[in-house]
Amino acid sequence: MFRRTVADIQLATSSGNVGKISLYLGFLVLGCGLGYFVGVDAIYGHRLEVDLLGPSPPLVNDMPQIGSAFGIAIFLGIAFFLGWCIQSGGMDRPLLGLVAFSLFSDVIPAIYQIAILFLGLLLLERYLRGVDFSVPLSPTLVPIGLALILYLTVFLRTDFPIVTLMDFVLRATVLIMVLLFPVLFSKHRHLELFFNFLLVGACISALVGLAQLLMSLATGTLITFAGSEMNRIEFPVPLMGSSGVPRCTGLMLHPNHQANALGTVALLTLWHGLKTGLSRKRRTVLLSTFFLLSLGVFITFSRSGWLALVAGTGLLPFFRWPKFRVLYLVSVFALFSIGLSTGVFQSLYEIIEGMNASSADFRWHIDALALEAFQKSPWFGIGVGEILNFFNPYHLEIHNTYLQILAEMGIFGVLVFGMLFFLIFSRFRLALRLAGEGPDGDERRDWLIGIGLASSVLLVQNFVVMFLWVKFFWAWIAFIEASIFVSLRQQHHTLGYQSAFLTDEY
Repeated sequence: MFRRTVADIQLATSSGNVGKISLYLGFLVLGCGLGYFVGVDAIYGHRLEVDLLGPSPPLVNDMPQIGSAFGIAIFLGIAFFLGWCIQSGGMDRPLLGLVAFSLFSDVIPAIYQIAILFLGLLLLERYLRGVDFSVPLSPTLVPIGLALILYLTVFLRTDFPIVTLMDFVLRATVLIMVLLFPVLFSKHRHLELFFNFLLVGACISALVGLAQLLMSLATGTLITFAGSEMNRIEFPVPLMGSSGVPRCTGLMLHPNHQANALGTVALLTLWHGLKTGLSRKRRTVLLSTFFLLSLGVFITFSRSGWLALVAGTGLLPFFRWPKFRVLYLVSVFALFSIGLSTGVFQSLYEIIEGMNASSADFRWHIDALALEAFQKSPWFGIGVGEILNFFNPYHLEIHNTYLQILAEMGIFGVLVFGMLFFLIFSRFRLALRLAGEGPDGDERRDWLIGIGLASSVLLVQNFVVMFLWVKFFWAWIAFIEASIFVSLRQQHHTLGYQSAFLTDEY
């Protein structure tokens, strides 16, 4: 699957004593880290089990050190996998796959940061070895830098500077993808490879969500990775009695994040699954994957996730079959009229509105608090995350990304993020306009339309949830940026562009 290159062999055999000592020190640090993890689990593990699974956990049944066993198993699995990749002679694809998987696995601590760190070290090693490669700089880095500077104003208000600093560092690492992805992806096949990795990661998380649903129904206990305040929902059909229905999060920590990530990938999968000229096997795989991911979105019982996926799916025929746009619009209007006249839509709305109606009511109060916060500090906002301390009896965050920017970063925040999305939209529109030219123009244009359509899931769901600092949100922005760079590069046949990632040598 991977080829062992001459450079890799030379790197492995020429390290000498320095390399051996570094390797031994690395193993020592990892061993100390695992020992510390086991010690912490021995002290706090039982309390964590009770918090996650209740006082009488099914299946686990208060097994000691279950967290340690699970953590060590994950660590050993990753270690053996990376060792096999090194022996096979290539790290590019495994690390890229690890980044994609990390976007769907918030439950695994620091997996994203580890993947990004290894990618950075890989590029640094090749640069030090003398490999010449280009670093394309996007104009979107300007508003992103301004957003980070604006973020720093929270330190003038916070009462917990250490916690705020940790949050800032973690969120800053998420933004690195916007710089890194255009460096990693130099050709269209690289984008397709990453999309395939996204499919694998999304399917794994969706299957874990299905397992959570089946285990919850079988044991009568809510088994998810979400906290107790968000792991259940009242459902018209009493599947689990008074316990409600589990909001299955898969490998994510919040059902809305799971629904958003799966829904975005599902819509892009459906777009490619309905493309003409596909083989029957490829079409079957893509459409089956779409239904699996849609089921994963459904069992999160995220109403915003349902709305975003339905809205995006409804837009898809308008762009996929342009010759039938008029017929499609007439059909949609007719179905909408029938649904309104018969009361079907009203009944569906009442059912969905009744699911955790109190939670939805709280969100409107939080949105009102956001407007009050903006009126108090209109220019720079009250600071990122400070809405929890702004006369907030519900102790909830703003469930609207656009209001979140307005309240926490003020008018300057609106201008900065407005600049960001204007640059993305204008460059995306330019790439789309130029994509039709050239021998493979139709393929580039189809890819860009699919990316834009899948982005509608994020745009719609951002009205009712907060995704501003979620890593999948920024990964998708980075993916759009990389797609724009690749399309424009192929359109202009850029000469002299050097890549050190996913090349024929690596």
